[in-house]
Amino acid sequence: MLNLVSGFANFWTYSLSESENTTAWAINLVAEAISDATSKIIPAALVKVILIPILTVFETSSDLDRLEAGFPVELYKTSYDDWWVSVPSLNTIADFMSNVSSGSLSKTNEDEGLYYSDYLTIFVYLGLCDSDTAEDMYLRLAEVIQTNMRGLTDDDDYSMENAILYFQLEAEIRVEPLMMALPLFSTSTDTMSSSTDWCTYQISITRGYS
Repeated sequence: MLNLVSGFANFWTYSLSESENTTAWAINLVAEAISDATSKIIPAALVKVILIPILTVFETSSDLDRLEAGFPVELYKTSYDDWWVSVPSLNTIADFMSNVSSGSLSKTNEDEGLYYSDYLTIFVYLGLCDSDTAEDMYLRLAEVIQTNMRGLTDDDDYSMENAILYFQLEAEIRVEPLMMALPLFSTSTDTMSSSTDWCTYQISITRGYS
């Protein structure tokens, strides 16, 4: 969707100040030519509405290939220079699709944008924030863990439904008195042994879920 917005923003109009924007020039040329050929029955704007989404499909496909190869992809392309797909030249209207070319790794924006792991983190966070999709995402994560465990254990029958997790917590906590820090005497003999563990607590709990 962001590629589509960027496409309309960068290729809808063509101006001499952006003479290097050959893609916008090609789209406007084709749109005006078709409109003139049909005596304005097909408006140029309608042709642009068709061509820009087609170009966006090629750009999005290129973005997916770059992400799969480990390269970053911009979240939103503010300039036509950021587009990986372009129409560098146009001899005839029929050559529009055949002249669509992809950029090379020499482009200036090859290291700009977010990596696949970044996009995945954003989508997972947004999904978990929505109560309607959070449960489905948790189930999907469980399926991924289940598949990985089957590969690690060589057990095709491994199931997360049978996985049970327990933990045991043991701790010793001493709470300092707020008003009086003097020890209590446990006996009244001549030695008068004192006790300082009256504010010390031993904790041992076991919890689990499946």
